Amino acid sequence: MLQKNIRLARYTSFQIGGKSRLFFEYENKQPITDVMPMLASQSDQVFILGGGSNVLISDAGFDGLTLRIKSGGIQVGNKNKIYRDVVVEAGECWDRVVETCINNGLWGIENLSHIPGSAGAAVVQNIGAYGQEISSVISSVEVYDRINECYRSLSSDDCRFSYRKSIFNTTAVDRYLILRIQMALSEKENPQLHYADVEKYFSSRKIDHPTATEIRQAIIAIRNAKFPFPDYINGGNAGSFFKNLKLTEAEYEKVIRRIHDLAGSDFSARLQKSMEKSTAQYKTLPTALLIDALGLKGYNRGGAKINEAQPLVILNTGKATAMDVLTVFSDVRREIFQKLGLIVENEPQLIGFTDMERETAFLL
Repeated sequence: MLQKNIRLARYTSFQIGGKSRLFFEYENKQPITDVMPMLASQSDQVFILGGGSNVLISDAGFDGLTLRIKSGGIQVGNKNKIYRDVVVEAGECWDRVVETCINNGLWGIENLSHIPGSAGAAVVQNIGAYGQEISSVISSVEVYDRINECYRSLSSDDCRFSYRKSIFNTTAVDRYLILRIQMALSEKENPQLHYADVEKYFSSRKIDHPTATEIRQAIIAIRNAKFPFPDYINGGNAGSFFKNLKLTEAEYEKVIRRIHDLAGSDFSARLQKSMEKSTAQYKTLPTALLIDALGLKGYNRGGAKINEAQPLVILNTGKATAMDVLTVFSDVRREIFQKLGLIVENEPQLIGFTDMERETAFLL
């Protein structure tokens, strides 16, 4: 049923956001080919909302139609060579997907445990954590093409995955409505334990060969320790607000020297240690460490603040407005640029903000 003037804060993990002029929840009870033309006739602006975990919605809300995807379901197929296909509806809770796959003896996404949001949104952002990315297991993504008004099946290559990116949040924003995803997961054990937090967890417990279930338990414990809310999936944040940085070797060496000069040898040593196992052409630089080195942990404006346990996260401490959050992001981003010459990008999608608000937030 089409609804009017629905407050969006309740549907986001930030618990921030004004009203959507129109609002519709899709539960897969009727073909999307019937639903979309009806919705298009109501508004030419459509915002597709999944689990609400990777979005910051303006205090003014959204002057269009919000389409919330609620379709759920997980199907674990028979073994095909060394893999088993897993088909997941876009509105399914991502963490439930991970748990179900582990319970079926499947490997490949255990390190992606306890990440909030829906399965469809996970693909949009190409979620990643502790050495795994969802793109590595995606076989295909079934979508509705809003331009050609038809169903399409996109391969992993079609999705053009990269760090926290896909066509769904870059070159084809708003074109495709993700309906379901298909993953190929293995029954062969393949633990990814090289991240420092994960190594430390198992070393302290003297566990050399953890099961997928034990890895999931470790990831949940590690992530919970970095978020102050008992249930951060429904709490006041959107997970990582700042993206990590990709640097060349020359850029990396320059940053090391600047960090040493600004924050001392301890921080530069920590930064170098975090990069020890990086073998890619471009080094992934942890933005959280940069925020810490610049003394910005706990930085706050209004009701928003940088999480001291995990500085990539901006917290809604209870009464934050969207502009409070955007101001904290902007201030920290500007400080990193002025002190280190680096430009940090936001992870969450920004919805309903005016052009002037966006321009102001991204000034350096």
